[in-house]
Amino acid sequence: DDDDEEDDEDEEDDKEEEDEYELDSEAEAERLASSSKARAKSIEPPPRGPPPPPPAATPKPAAPPPAPVPELSPAECKERGNVFYKAADYESSLPWYEKATLGAADGKEKALYLCNRAAALVMLGRVPEALNDAARASKLDPTSAKAFARMGKCSLQLGELTESRLALNRAAELSADTAGVAADLQSIKLAEALAEEATTHASAGEYAKAVSSLKLLSSRYCPHSDHFKFLELDAIVRMGKYDEVLSLATAMLRRTPDSPNALYLRGRCMFHNGQLDTALKHTIEALRLDPDHALSKELRHAIKAITAEKEGGNTAFKAGDYTEAVARYTAALALAGARDAIRSTLHVNRATAYARMRQHTEAIADCTNAIALDAKSVKAILRRAACYMELENFDKAIEDYELASQSAPDEEGQRSAREHKRRAKLEKAKASRIDHYKVLDIQKSASPVEVKKAYRKMALRWHPDKNAGSSESIAEAEAKFKEVNEAYDTLSDPAKKERYDSGVDLEAEVDGHHGHGHQHSHMDPEMFNMFRSFMGGQGGPGGGGGRRPGGGGDGGRGGGGGGRMPRSRFDF
Repeated sequence: DDDDEEDDEDEEDDKEEEDEYELDSEAEAERLASSSKARAKSIEPPPRGPPPPPPAATPKPAAPPPAPVPELSPAECKERGNVFYKAADYESSLPWYEKATLGAADGKEKALYLCNRAAALVMLGRVPEALNDAARASKLDPTSAKAFARMGKCSLQLGELTESRLALNRAAELSADTAGVAADLQSIKLAEALAEEATTHASAGEYAKAVSSLKLLSSRYCPHSDHFKFLELDAIVRMGKYDEVLSLATAMLRRTPDSPNALYLRGRCMFHNGQLDTALKHTIEALRLDPDHALSKELRHAIKAITAEKEGGNTAFKAGDYTEAVARYTAALALAGARDAIRSTLHVNRATAYARMRQHTEAIADCTNAIALDAKSVKAILRRAACYMELENFDKAIEDYELASQSAPDEEGQRSAREHKRRAKLEKAKASRIDHYKVLDIQKSASPVEVKKAYRKMALRWHPDKNAGSSESIAEAEAKFKEVNEAYDTLSDPAKKERYDSGVDLEAEVDGHHGHGHQHSHMDPEMFNMFRSFMGGQGGPGGGGGRRPGGGGDGGRGGGGGGRMPRSRFDF
């Protein structure tokens, strides 16, 4: 029984173990399934959409506050400035002198620091600022010899010689041994001597010498003087060096934009270079800054006067009143300076008026004057060439057209000048042959009827039978008669006339293309009948024409009768 009970217990135990195993298996299966789903989910692609925000940056710990800098005293700031000054770093010394000035305890201390800053400003070339600092120092401490010495030095460099002497004398009164005062007073005397010397040279018209004195004055004693620089540039202008002064005056204007002198100099240079409108604007601006600026007033008046005469000449020229145009251009030339560029324009304008009046010699003289002032004046060169053409001085015209082709600023102008040169050569070639128009004593515009009328007149005049006499007179008449026939042969034929007017050598053309050798001219049939009637058909000295009793047959060869006109050795 005990065994059975044990067996039963064992069976129950086995059954319980089986049941527990089954439960464990089911739990394990569920766990595995859950684990598989989790792994599958982990390898699925992430859903599309905005990326997750980056993790927030970890804030850095705040920097510790800077250690307190001990405040420097004004004296220490000045010493810092002195270190930079001695190292020639003048720009870096200025802030330290400024700090020292702001922290000064009283006027005397501030005056001391202002003098230091003035010295640095002088070394930087900022002399007007330095003078301002020195003047402030002298007011803060009227007993400061150093302040007055600084004022004197700055005034000397600016060319203010009277003010410089006053300040330096005051410095000497305050302290006889103030550094540099005696030397600066001596420099004032030398500067005044040079200024007087320059004035004397300029008054005598010796501008080169005046410039030399002023250059020496500026370089040695007054390097920052706008006044002496202005006098120097004004003397250079009077020497005719306008472009040089224009550049220097522009630099002066950049340095002092409100300088009437600089504006006047620029305006005057532009006036001399022919830029009258721009020059007038400069004088107006200079007078706005200084209504009493005498030189600007004078220049403005000159510009307006010349402009009025020039415009008056232009108006008269357009109206066809060339005499009045010449008079107005002449008046404008009288107002302009000898070297003014406007003179070139005025000479060309007057030359054009002279040319319209057919006074070509006067026009050529004006053009020559214009070219002397402006060698590249293409207008003057072309106008002179045209006048030479009118005077049939073709060699001179060809020379000018060649010069114009070299001086023209663009290809079109060069090409035009070359074409004019070609035409001048053509006219020269035409002039070298017999002028058929002159032979018949007619104009080139003559009508066919006028050509024939002139031909009849000249043929009657030069027919050999009408010019009996010496052998010389007969030879001359034959040559003239031949020219008359050749002229009529050419001018009565429209095609030949066109070729002749264009400059084609007719004889060379015929020989070259047709090979006929000498070209014969034939008398107009109507003219032949006229001569026949005049010389024979209407009788003559000794009898009538035609057949008549006692006559000598046709033409009356015998008995002194008339008859047919004998043939010339020229074909009619």
